[in-house]
Amino acid sequence: MKRKILILISLSLLTVIAFGQDARKLVRGSFNNYKKSILEGQGKEAVKYVNSKTIEYYDKELDLVINGDSSAINSLGVIDKLTVFVARHRVPKKDLLKMTGRDFFIYAVDHGMIGKNTVVTVQIGDVTVEGSFANGQMISNGQKTPLYFQFSQEENEWKVDLTSIFPQTNMALTKMISEQGLSDNDFIFQTLESLTGRKIANDIWMPLNKTTSDK
Repeated sequence: MKRKILILISLSLLTVIAFGQDARKLVRGSFNNYKKSILEGQGKEAVKYVNSKTIEYYDKELDLVINGDSSAINSLGVIDKLTVFVARHRVPKKDLLKMTGRDFFIYAVDHGMIGKNTVVTVQIGDVTVEGSFANGQMISNGQKTPLYFQFSQEENEWKVDLTSIFPQTNMALTKMISEQGLSDNDFIFQTLESLTGRKIANDIWMPLNKTTSDK
């Protein structure tokens, strides 16, 4: 009897270990699929590998793009503010007004607003799994970093939560901008003008229903 119990326990442990290994492999696979989609500029493919929290973020950002006034926009962190200004500067108003957050994400990938440089040197290292959530350490240029992507299991698929690295990224951007002696706004506007070759419109701070141009 004791021998049977020991065998059952051993089999159970082997099953748990095998499941954990398989889950870690699936988490890495999900990120690799996301990375491949970004590198190929395939928004409809990339959106399959981001979780609902990421889509909710783009819903919120799209609402700010369309309806946010100068006070609301100026209170945002660097990443959020950059997302709003990039959209207002680069995306036709008529297109923005028809979008959902999911559409906004797809458009951003298709048009290089979520660029290849965000993932080209990035891999997932050590992965820990707890139920339907997982953390994957970011490896950049072959070096371990203190950053971790979070993943969630949705509809039996592992999906990356892009918002999980925003706090640390915001801190790094803020520090870099400060070291250059610039304000957030100056840095963002200079970057946008350099990338597009177009001056920032005077009404970029206004909600879209108060602007006149459609770019």
